[in-house]
Amino acid sequence: MIVKNEEEVLGRCLDSVAGFPDEILVTDTGSTDGTKAAAMERGARVFDFPWRDDFAAARNFSFSQGRGTYLFWMDADDVVRPDQRRKLLDLKERLGRELCLPDVVMMRYAAAFRRDGSLAAAFFRERLIRRGPGAVWKGRVHETVCPFGIIWKEDIWIEHRKMRIRDPERNLRILESMRKNGEEFGPREQYYYEMERAFARRCRETALENGQLLTRPGNERFVNGRYLW
Repeated sequence: MIVKNEEEVLGRCLDSVAGFPDEILVTDTGSTDGTKAAAMERGARVFDFPWRDDFAAARNFSFSQGRGTYLFWMDADDVVRPDQRRKLLDLKERLGRELCLPDVVMMRYAAAFRRDGSLAAAFFRERLIRRGPGAVWKGRVHETVCPFGIIWKEDIWIEHRKMRIRDPERNLRILESMRKNGEEFGPREQYYYEMERAFARRCRETALENGQLLTRPGNERFVNGRYLW
């Protein structure tokens, strides 16, 4: 995992998957709080990686430190509930018995929740990836590993339980710098660019209107359904 100033949530994340990983790798991109100490208290190997506005670069560095057959990623504000942790442990046991192993295991990602706690956005994401030449992250923001080879889908839920958004315009700044530098946008980059522009605009409007925007029926779907990862 890659982290920066995640002391508030890192312990919750790592404790929720205790017993599943054979090793814990935490790549720190410039924390000034107790993030590193929280990671080391839980047995993590901690590495430093200078932040350069490129999530894929940081994740690829983190993946390069792995020594096992599979690499499993999480964000610091992700959490696995106890019943889903049991499913992870069962999957690990099954993988140890399989003759034909998967290259990528897709798991369900609960990416956003409404204010009342109900699920707003969920989809399958690549989560457990066989270490090797295919395990490469791409994308400076909203990075991904393109699924390859033998793909399994597992009914295992990872929940993205963000406690706060520290810098809501960070992704937009990165995307705008890419455009300024003449980097070509494919459909995926263009989609996220437009989405980040809309999100930043709504955040500014919300701040100006002192929270009133969130209560308007026409905006509720956008605010509550926003992918906040």
